Amino acid sequence: MGGDELDTIRCRQMRRLPLAWRRTLWTWGAFLGLLLLPAHGIDARGQGISELVSEILSQFQSGDLQQREAAFESLKGLSAAAPRGSASASSSGLEGLFRRAPNQEDSIRLALIRLLVTENAKVKSAPIGSLSEDYVNYWGDLIVMVAGLRDRRAITTLIDDLPNGGAAIAGVAVFGRESLPAVLQHLRDAAMGVRVGSLLTLSAMLDLKSESLLDPESRAKIKAALLNGSADREYGVRISEIQGLAKIPGEDVSEVLRRIAAKDPFVRRPGPGGQPEYFPVREAAKAVLAKR
Repeated sequence: MGGDELDTIRCRQMRRLPLAWRRTLWTWGAFLGLLLLPAHGIDARGQGISELVSEILSQFQSGDLQQREAAFESLKGLSAAAPRGSASASSSGLEGLFRRAPNQEDSIRLALIRLLVTENAKVKSAPIGSLSEDYVNYWGDLIVMVAGLRDRRAITTLIDDLPNGGAAIAGVAVFGRESLPAVLQHLRDAAMGVRVGSLLTLSAMLDLKSESLLDPESRAKIKAALLNGSADREYGVRISEIQGLAKIPGEDVSEVLRRIAAKDPFVRRPGPGGQPEYFPVREAAKAVLAKR
C-alpha cells in the first residue's frame, strides 16, 4: 500500500473521532513538530518552520471545511508552541509564531483575514440552525484571532461580524475614525443585530483617548448617531444606544435620556418579581440618569 493511500485512510479515521479529540491531536501534533525546530531547524518530515506555515496556509484555501478547520487548529498549535515575545499582534496569540517566522507574518495575517471572509460567506448562506456547534466554535475562534491582529485590512471583514459582539467590536473600534464611516453606514442595515453591533462599536470608540484615533469631529458624528438610535423601531437597538449615551456629557443628552426614561414604549408583561409590567429601556435610561 502506498503512502498516499495510507494518508487517505488516516484522514478518514481522524474524521470519525469527536471534534474535540481531533482538535487536541492537531494542536499536539503541531506542538511536537515545532519542539524539534530549535535543535534541528526541521521537523520529523524534514520541514522547517517556513515550510510548515506555508503548508498550513495553503490548506486555508481548501474547499473542504474540515481541512480548513484542521489547518486553523494546526496554526493555533504552532502559535502555542512558539516562544512568546513582543510583537505587533499583541492580542491575537500569534506573537511567538511571528517572532519565529518574521518573513511570513504578513502572509499569515492576510491568509487569516481571507479565511474569515470564506467562513463569513458560509455562515451568511447557511440556513438558520443548520450550522453545527463545532463549526460555530471554530468560526468564533477565527473571529477572535483576526480581531486580535489589530490589522486595518480586516476592518471590512470584521464589520460583518459585529452582531457577534466582543472581539469583532473591539477589533473594529480600535481604529476609531478610520473605521467610523463603515460603522455608521451599517446603522442603516435592515438586520437588528447589525444595528445593535454598530451602536456598541460606536460606544467602544468613545473609550479611545487619543485624538489621532478619534478627533472631535468623529466624536460629534458618534454622538449624533447614538442620539438617532433612540428613534429606532426595535427596542434592542434603543437599549443598546443608551450604553454609548452614558459616556457623553451634556444637557442635550440628558434630555434625550429623560424622554426615553419617561416614554419608551417597550413593555414586558409580566415583569421580574411578579410585576404586572416592566419597561427595560426606560429602566436602563433611569440607571444612567442616576449617575449623571
